[in-house]
Amino acid sequence: AAIVDKAGLRIGVIGVSTAETLKTTISANVKALEVEPLASTIELEAHRLRADEHADLVVVLAHAGGSCKHFSGDVEKDVCEEGAEIFAVAGALPKGAVDAIVAGHTHQGLAETVNGIPIIESFSYGRAFGRIDFTLEKAAGEPARVLSTHLFAPQDVCADSKAKPAACEPVAYEGAAVVRDPAVAKAIAGDVEKAAGKRAEPIGVTLEGPIKTSYERESAEGNLFTDLLRKHLPDVKVALVNGGGLRADLPEGPLTYGALYEAFPFDNKLAFATVSGADLERIVRANLHGKGGVLSLSGVRVRATCDGKKLD
Repeated sequence: AAIVDKAGLRIGVIGVSTAETLKTTISANVKALEVEPLASTIELEAHRLRADEHADLVVVLAHAGGSCKHFSGDVEKDVCEEGAEIFAVAGALPKGAVDAIVAGHTHQGLAETVNGIPIIESFSYGRAFGRIDFTLEKAAGEPARVLSTHLFAPQDVCADSKAKPAACEPVAYEGAAVVRDPAVAKAIAGDVEKAAGKRAEPIGVTLEGPIKTSYERESAEGNLFTDLLRKHLPDVKVALVNGGGLRADLPEGPLTYGALYEAFPFDNKLAFATVSGADLERIVRANLHGKGGVLSLSGVRVRATCDGKKLD
């Protein structure tokens, strides 16, 4: 947690990560860590910030999120994901514990109020920004009191929401141009130049057409990566890659390091296990019933059928 002094206010900021952290990253990075329950941890830290640091507002920055199709601020009307982690966290907090939550992790958009707490999430990769307006009352020597809040839907930076923010023409917002911060641009210019050179390095392979990936269904790219694993590990009978491990299509033409990195950006390590056919079936079944991306497989053919609402 930290305190930020802004506009005459002391703003307490609490950072938390999803309870799934220990399962969704390389185990070597988190083997010495434990994850405490998010809501109770936030409650304790928010109380400390208000009591000891005299925070006027407390904002949670959470690598945990949810998903809604609309952005009216009403979770019942906005077709939101049932059981979303960040909604459960907000619902478990005492009234007035925190003033806002900025969510993440799910790469979705949010502009909702849960248990009196405004929650925003602005998709991913810098494509959009969120906004919450506060109306405050502050007497001398007293902490600020929130009179009202106003939520805004996520605002795309580019006119084309699928364009890359680094290259697109930014849109105007409330009559003013959205511009890049020159101080930030200057600070990263050298590293951006180095990265551009690395990105342009040829791999030595030319693709006759694009190779597509998909988070929710079988894809050519998923099949390619798992087939390559088996090709280079001849003693392995079945290879699997998780659905979140592949992040972009491989484009047609000469393949560059940058394009390959965008498709497979994680420093994953190979893990080996001996499992029975029954165990493998249970793994695949659990994956298809779950909310995460579909597993890509090589060395085995899977046929899944749906009986009404039940997946077999």
